[in-house]
Order: sequence, then C-alpha cells, then structure tokens
Amino acid sequence: MMSENSSETSPLAEPTADSLHDTLNEVREEIAASTGENRRTARRMLDGLKQFSEVLDAISGTVNDVHRQLRAENAARTSASSAGAENRLPQAHLMGLVELADRLRRLTLAFERQPPQGSAWWPGTARRLQAWEDAWRTQSEAVGILSGHLETLLKGVELRRIPVLGLPFDPTCMSAVEMVQDARVPEQTVLEELVSGWTHGPNGQVLRPAQVRVARR
Repeated sequence: MMSENSSETSPLAEPTADSLHDTLNEVREEIAASTGENRRTARRMLDGLKQFSEVLDAISGTVNDVHRQLRAENAARTSASSAGAENRLPQAHLMGLVELADRLRRLTLAFERQPPQGSAWWPGTARRLQAWEDAWRTQSEAVGILSGHLETLLKGVELRRIPVLGLPFDPTCMSAVEMVQDARVPEQTVLEELVSGWTHGPNGQVLRPAQVRVARR
C-alpha cells in the first residue's frame, strides 16, 4: 500500500530560472509602485500643511494689525474724549472683527478634522508620517493660541456671539434661512447655525443676526 501511494504522488515542480526571474520582476514592480504612491501621499500631505501654514500666517498678521489699530484708536479716544463719554468702535471695525472671528473659527474646525493617513509599511514612510503629524499638531496648537488672543480682544470691545443651537427661534436676533421638518424637537427650535450672530455693547445690541435652520412640524 505504501508503495502504491508513493508511486501515485507527483513530485513538486522545480522552479526554473525564468520563473524566478519573472517573480523577481513582479516584486520589483510592486515595490516601485508602492514607493511612488507613498511619495505622492507624503507630498500631498506636505502641500496641504503648507497651505494651512500660509493661511495661519495671514490670519495671525491680520489679528496683530487689528490689535495695534484698536490700541491706537482707544488711546486717541481716551485722550480726546471727556469724562463719561462712551468709548465705542466704528461699526465697520466691529464687522471686520466679526468676519475675522468667523474665519478663524472655520480654520479651527478644519484643524480638528485631520486628513486620513496613508500606509506606513514601507521603510521610511512611518518616519515621514510622524513628522507630518507633529507639524499638524504644532499648527493646530498655534491656531488655538491665536483663537484665544482673538477671543480676549472680542471681549475687550464687548463683542459676543449669540447662542442659538437648541433654543427657540427668536426673530429679534435670528434670521430663519430654512425650515426643516423634524418631529424630534419642539416646533421653531433652532437645529443648526449657518452664520454666527453677534451682539455689541453692555446692552447686547444686535450687530448681526444669526442665520439658522429651524425645525417645523
């Protein structure tokens, strides 16, 4: 019985030089394709990070310029105004600060959504991805610091965002851009803020109404 089984079993085919050469070429092609894709992925990541860095530098310069201008104007008004006079900024300057705050907020939200990473199995790719993560984290922290400085500046000139999410619609400080059918919440509840609203001054005068999406039954 043993002799019959051994006679029926065919021996394994010996690899030829041509088959080994073809296999080696296929491996080389796969390695080259993977290396090229990793390089393109790293290049795209670096380009995106460079764009974010340029935007951050531009916003930082704008905030610094506005801050210097506000200090100069406050000093001029303080020296020229009599005791008890109101120290208010022109509305155009207030609206400029509001627009700047909105842009910085969008930038902050963008940095919270880190792009997906590529594969890190190829030697050297993990090191480049780690460097990219460190640079992204550094830029995100810089945006956070800049946001803190701007929030302090906004409080100093008595500019405040109007809270809207989850609250009943208030036509005195909100503008309904869209009505959405939603039975989960009471009617006229604000579902989404499309554009931030702002108030100014100690009495909360509406500088710009918030644009919102409101629920209906």
